Amino acid sequence: MRTALTQLRGLTSTLRSSLGSVGPQMQQMTGYLSQLSTDFDGSSEGGFYLPPRTFDDPEYRRVMDMMFSPDGHATRLLVYGDGESWGRDGADRSAEIRVAAAEALKDTPLAVSGVIDLTGVGTATAELIEYVQHDFALLVIVTLILIFVIVAGMLRSPVAGIVVLATVTISYASALGASAAIWQFLVG
Repeated sequence: MRTALTQLRGLTSTLRSSLGSVGPQMQQMTGYLSQLSTDFDGSSEGGFYLPPRTFDDPEYRRVMDMMFSPDGHATRLLVYGDGESWGRDGADRSAEIRVAAAEALKDTPLAVSGVIDLTGVGTATAELIEYVQHDFALLVIVTLILIFVIVAGMLRSPVAGIVVLATVTISYASALGASAAIWQFLVG
């Protein structure tokens, strides 16, 4: 029994010294959480937090001057990814970044009035692809109308113009499909 009491006394002193070192850490953590609660009190904000003392750090001030507009209404985000920036991969990543940024604005004061503008190689590639697709569709439509007008005028029959236009369209689509099949399956 005496040995058990001696062991218990040793454990008690160990526990007391452990609690003595944990006490200040608990007070520091409680103070931090209280400050965090005070900072977010009455705010619907959430997710990202910087303590107020961060804004007094000269290194952070230097970065803030580069990344935020002077009036605080705009910010610059640098997004890096894996893969090729100059091709379809970069264009697809640009669209994904736009969607992710729009999702991040939900449930914030910027959800209604926030504007997302992207720049960079991926965005330029995506816009270039969009312009080319739009211009190609416009070119096809104008070309088909022009062919119809010329053929209908030469043959003096709108029905003949429609028949020639359908024949030309089917012939072109067949030649394009055959060419793609030859290059993909026989040559390539």
